[in-house]
Amino acid sequence: MTQLVALCTIHRPMPDGPGMEPTGYDADGNSIVRATTQVVKPGEFFTEANPVEARWFIDNDAAREPTPRELETYERFGDQVKL
Repeated sequence: MTQLVALCTIHRPMPDGPGMEPTGYDADGNSIVRATTQVVKPGEFFTEANPVEARWFIDNDAAREPTPRELETYERFGDQVKL
């Protein structure tokens, strides 16, 4: 797992979510589904389990790895930390 800091707003699938969730039915009885996403705002920490995806975020300037001091602060205070 790689800790990253978002450099821009990132919309990504929920890490542990179902991906899609039913929200009801249309007039013809067809199921309506909605994608479940996580929104990571600039300066927020997030964890990426897939090393290829983590590298993609870094290579495309969407995220960066935190400095050791930033990581230490995040581990101490959690989601209160915004950069």
